[in-house]
Amino acid sequence: MEVIIPLLEERLLDHLPEAVARSLRRMAPKALEAVEEIRLRAGRPVEIVTRTGGGLLTPDGRLQENPAGAVSASIEDVRRTFAVFARHSVYALEEELRRGYVTLSGGVRVGLAGEAVLDGGRVSHLKAISGLNIRLPRAVHGAAEPLLPYVWDGQRVHSTLVIAPPRAGKTTLLRDLVRLLSDGVPRFRVPGHRVAVIDERSEIAAAEGGVPTFDVGARTDVLDGCPKEEGIVIAVRALGPQIVAVDEIGGEEEIRALRLALTAGVALLATAHGDDVRALAERPSFRPLIEARLFARHVVLTRAGGSVTIEGVYDASLRRLAGTGRATLDEVGRR
Repeated sequence: MEVIIPLLEERLLDHLPEAVARSLRRMAPKALEAVEEIRLRAGRPVEIVTRTGGGLLTPDGRLQENPAGAVSASIEDVRRTFAVFARHSVYALEEELRRGYVTLSGGVRVGLAGEAVLDGGRVSHLKAISGLNIRLPRAVHGAAEPLLPYVWDGQRVHSTLVIAPPRAGKTTLLRDLVRLLSDGVPRFRVPGHRVAVIDERSEIAAAEGGVPTFDVGARTDVLDGCPKEEGIVIAVRALGPQIVAVDEIGGEEEIRALRLALTAGVALLATAHGDDVRALAERPSFRPLIEARLFARHVVLTRAGGSVTIEGVYDASLRRLAGTGRATLDEVGRR
């Protein structure tokens, strides 16, 4: 069963430009549930991205290919909306502008387009914001069930790295895997485990006031807004987890912290951007991680035709495990 926090109704509609909010309210309920991104570009039509594609938003709540007659966002709309989001961001705005996005309560990530300001040849921050990409998180209960026979061997949880390009379901799969391992799954003979989620960008648990708004399991502790490298150390020393979960690893300090967790006997669940497990192994920051075989399982996700698919599960040596097959997350979530 797919579970969606009604972010549009609860948090976003009142902060969007009036014409955009009015059009979204006119969308059919099922179409509204399928919305993944709302893209506002100054002086251009509003684009809605859904699980199956999307289109340009019309005043009566339909999606079309032709820009003619579509709802548009002015530069004032974009900057006024950004100003509202900036006040509601759960992180310091300066750091957010350097990274190119702001994170709102509830785990909503808003990507930014605008003019880059350079300092020493590197991006210092963005200014003159002219575009917003509002990404809506969702939870799919059961999405990670096909992984349980590979992650759990009957005695222990294997450290697992989920690899996928943007918008291919990494965080959704990680969130559900955390929930399943935390609660336990009797029909797979998986007992409940203590899990510590290091939720640096507040996107796994979508905590508000420190309390998760997504279901991440009965035995899960969340360190919200905490840098991964520091959070891993804190969790291992203070929370006594059996499993530590983090999203979007890549930095050298983060990888060192992952090594620390492993030496403490803690299993790891993590995600990383990438199209292929072997291509990931060629990246300088990841090569030591792969060569050291820190992860016993590597899960590769792909997205085509609106469906997120588990392309394959690989072991520590990057050998594809027999019998993996192909499983669609959306299909699993409807069971």
